[in-house]
Parts: sequence; structure tokens; C-alpha cells
Amino acid sequence: MKKNRYLFLLLALLLVGLLAVGCGGTKEPPQGDTIKIGFLGAKTGGHAHYGIETLKGMQMAVEDINSAGGVNGKKLEIVEGDHGSSSEAANVTQKLITQKVSAIVGDPTTGITKAAAQICQPAKVVLLSAGAVGPDVVEIGDYIYRDTLLDAVAAPAVTRYLAEELNWKKVALVTTTGLSYSEGLTNIFKPALADYGIDRG
Repeated sequence: MKKNRYLFLLLALLLVGLLAVGCGGTKEPPQGDTIKIGFLGAKTGGHAHYGIETLKGMQMAVEDINSAGGVNGKKLEIVEGDHGSSSEAANVTQKLITQKVSAIVGDPTTGITKAAAQICQPAKVVLLSAGAVGPDVVEIGDYIYRDTLLDAVAAPAVTRYLAEELNWKKVALVTTTGLSYSEGLTNIFKPALADYGIDRG
């Protein structure tokens, strides 16, 4: 499983590098021998495990891409940005842009991705979220991408698998109240479970 995730990140990072070189608009192409790719994630604080693992994957992917000749003859270079809290994410995004990154990878949350996208889109900096599963993300603009399915697609698919492949008849649906992600996911699972006749107990 970890190998598959790494290979996917390798492909995603290669795509980001190509997008960074090839995007149109008024943004000038990367100068020099490197393409700077920003990392937007938490290396400290409550969500550090997400950020640290994403960064490790990026580092492995960049090493492999650079060993194979880079992107269009240019080496990739990671510029790290750490946001220990959600309130810091916008400032970190802006700082990465001032450091002349051509693209940014991160954050795995929908809320922070939306905030970063509002900064990246007008700056013509590619943003690839490593996990934003909520709605209205890529719709922000043509420089905004994600590498994961929407919850609105994934949750019904999981429910169908439980019902049709595993023949489950009853489940417990656990929700963390006050956490918008958990509450939103619950609101997607409830009708899906009802559609497939699974009792929520």
C-alpha cells in the first residue's frame, strides 16, 4: 500500500513539475537550473503526521525525478512551508509564492486548500492538494488541482461495496460533533446507507 501511494505521489509530482513549466498566462517560466516546488503542510501541531508523511513522499519522488534527469532538463527543488495551525496557512502560502515557487503541493484538508487556492490562482501558481475531498476546490480556478476523489463520490462507492460485496446489513456511523469534516461526511453517508438498505443501528 505504501509503495502504491509513493508511486502515485511520484506521478503527481512529475505532473506538477510539467504544469509548472507549461502553464500559460503571464507568469514567466522558471529561470535557472531548478524548478521550485513548495510544500504546504503541518510539520508541527495536531496534523503534523499528515504533513510529515507528505513531505517524505515528496522528497523521495523529487530524488527519483532528479536522478532520472529532472523535468525538461531542470531539477526539482522543494521549498518547505510549515503551518502549525490553520490560521498560519495563508501566510505560509504567500511566503512560498514570494520565494518564487512554480507550484505548491499540499494541504490535505479542504478548508486550508480553499484558502491557499484563493492566493495561488491569481498568482498563477499551480496548487495540488494531497487530499482535499470536499466540494468547491478545483472550481476556484484552472491552477487548482487535487489527487483524490470527492467524498460525495467515494462514500456512496464504499457503501455500495459494503452492501453488495460484503453483504453488510448494519453499521455504526460515528460522528465527531463540531468537526465540519466529520459532520459533512456523515451527511453523505446517511442517505447512501439508506439507499443500499444498511441499518445505522
